[in-house]
Amino acid sequence: FFFLWRMEGTQKSSLEDQLSGLHTDWVLGFMVVNFDLEYGQKMEYIFPERPLADADRTNICFHSFPETTVEDDKDVIYTFRLKKTNSDPKDPSFIFGNVLFRQQKDASISRGYLQKSLVVLSTQPYGDLFRKLIAIVGPLYFESGNPVLEVAYQNITLWPTPPGPFTNHLPQIMDLPILGNILHFSPLLQDGTIAQAGTDALTVVDNYTLYTVFSGIIDKLWTLWELVLLGEPIVVMTNSPDICSSAVLNLISLIKPLSYMGDYRPYFTIHDPEFSKFSELFKNPAGGPPGVTNAQKGNGIVIGVTNPLFRKEFDSWPHILLISEDSPRLVTIIHSKKERSYSKAADKTQFISQYKALYHVDTAAVTSKLVKGSKEDTLKAAANDELLRRHFTQLTEQFMRPLEVYFKHLVPSKRSLTVWKKAPSVQPFKEADFLQSLLKQGKKTKEVDFYRKFIRTANFVNWFKTRKRNATLDISNHYLSILDPSKVSSLVKDKTEIEIVDFYLRVQVHHNMVGPTLSEALQSRVEEYIREILMHLPEGLRYGLNHPEKEEQTKSGVTNNQDKTQHSSTTDNK
Repeated sequence: FFFLWRMEGTQKSSLEDQLSGLHTDWVLGFMVVNFDLEYGQKMEYIFPERPLADADRTNICFHSFPETTVEDDKDVIYTFRLKKTNSDPKDPSFIFGNVLFRQQKDASISRGYLQKSLVVLSTQPYGDLFRKLIAIVGPLYFESGNPVLEVAYQNITLWPTPPGPFTNHLPQIMDLPILGNILHFSPLLQDGTIAQAGTDALTVVDNYTLYTVFSGIIDKLWTLWELVLLGEPIVVMTNSPDICSSAVLNLISLIKPLSYMGDYRPYFTIHDPEFSKFSELFKNPAGGPPGVTNAQKGNGIVIGVTNPLFRKEFDSWPHILLISEDSPRLVTIIHSKKERSYSKAADKTQFISQYKALYHVDTAAVTSKLVKGSKEDTLKAAANDELLRRHFTQLTEQFMRPLEVYFKHLVPSKRSLTVWKKAPSVQPFKEADFLQSLLKQGKKTKEVDFYRKFIRTANFVNWFKTRKRNATLDISNHYLSILDPSKVSSLVKDKTEIEIVDFYLRVQVHHNMVGPTLSEALQSRVEEYIREILMHLPEGLRYGLNHPEKEEQTKSGVTNNQDKTQHSSTTDNK
């Protein structure tokens, strides 16, 4: 009944064109991928039509099908993330795909099976939201076909704009309607910041919560937490894409509320153009033992695979997590410096790494609180998952506390701000000073070494940049809040034109930096303050500062006219 209003014939075509013209920043659209006996995975339908590169379409199609056997009459929901073709190597752009794959017997098909995937494509990292969306849209699509996708897309275009870094007054929960349902989405993290890549609510993929996926190696979660914090490369090998993608997403969410800044591929196939790069990443060309170069340390990569071929191709990776779907409680931990080996049987969960934990945690105090029982018990699994997530969030906050304390000493006091002088900036982070402060606090050598490694990672760099940016914005906000338009005249009374222009530009820099986040009252006061400054400058200079682009055009026009005059004069002389 969601699409009874659809018309047939030319009216239908016209309606599709109208819907295709609608835009939303939430999703790129929906893609249907079918299995063709001649071509293999093949795009059957996309709505709305998008200018995707052929290589990207092919890669999406390959990632939209499992590389392992799937049970009949079972919907599999999972997530993939792949780099766009011709992406800037220094700042690559990615496409997120959330898939509902369906396999069921169908006598009308020559091979006897229907194998088809519905994919919602997006550049946004909100995996949990889109998996819930695909779980609603997918079954309706398989019942009623393409019209469902058109209506679903129209619903999404009516959603409010996705949160951005300067979004004001974000709600705790956003209610997003889709095909008669309401999706509840929280754009904020516990510290009030906006969720970014690697930090969305990655807690539920079907029934595969943190506890469900890692129930057999709970005692190793703290080692994995350290590896994710330090940006160490981890490969997860499983038998199914849903467990695979859930394991990867759960791993990178262990360090919330920190954002994970490394690369991550929840589900990765041998057909991906970067397969060779990743398979050769840690192989030693000299034939020696595998290792991680300094250039690779700290950047971070967590990748999930299902194809058995990866067990050979990725054997040189320093941290390998092999998760069994059927028997996740059989665990083997190997810390061997000799040639590494592990069982290739699919019924054994193994964690292979030479890494030894550095950060002391009383893990027994946490594991003793876990509710005993089967991981298939949804209520018990949810309770254990909540306990573990709360613990790791608090653990990350505890780990970051010394850094937060040190950072506060780098931020200038607001009391030092004056209107006329340039506002002081945040001081640079000094590794030696910080590590020395840890020793004075009585931190053990191993823990100090852990911090030393962490502050050389992309995770730390992003944290520091974010904190510095926020502190700088706070300084600008405070600077603007102390501006009083009634005091401008007395402030600039004995100042030269150059000093007044510098003052004007200084206020404008602060205003441009935080303008979108100011309250209406403060915005109005700052604009009045700027006008008061301009009133103390000559009219021509005032106009140039108010309309810099027109001033530039005027100068350009004068220069061109002079050039033409000079050229004409030269011609006449000749």
